[in-house]
Amino acid sequence: MPSSPALRVSRRATLRGTLTALGATTALATASCEDGLRRGGDTPPGATPGRQESPTPTAPGRSDEEHDAGILDRAVASTLAAEALLAATVSTHPGLGGALAEVRAVHRAHHDLLAASLSQEPPPSPAPRVPGRSRRALAVVRRHENDHQQRLADLALEARSGPFARILASMAAAVGQQVSLLPRPGEAGPA
Repeated sequence: MPSSPALRVSRRATLRGTLTALGATTALATASCEDGLRRGGDTPPGATPGRQESPTPTAPGRSDEEHDAGILDRAVASTLAAEALLAATVSTHPGLGGALAEVRAVHRAHHDLLAASLSQEPPPSPAPRVPGRSRRALAVVRRHENDHQQRLADLALEARSGPFARILASMAAAVGQQVSLLPRPGEAGPA
């Protein structure tokens, strides 16, 4: 009996599902937290019941928008660095182009989304050094992508705007998905 073709899920369908699940989870968690605060439960010591405290206080003279603008700059810088490493890796190891095409597309989409909110485009990232062996280069990409995912997740926690935090969290999830799809060192092709 012939084997069935592998199930391929489009990025758009995956992102739509992720955002839907993230939205539902956020709505449930928010409703649960707000309900607990209204009843006076789960109120941290020293906090006023029914009042949500900001996780990090706003610096004097600095608005939430200014705070999130700094986070936006850091998210764009991290995304540009990830794009630069991938471009340099594919330039050095053209055989990895196919394996890295999807993650490159995700970073381009993330950059386009974030850049729409920038007042000016940041300077390009310096050219990264890429190992001469494709397996080592792929290991460097994997480490860098894991770091980029963690950075986006951390920035999501720092963001003051709920919608912006959700965007950063979904970006981190998308990067994590792409990392899981990267070939393992033995699958990268010739050394």
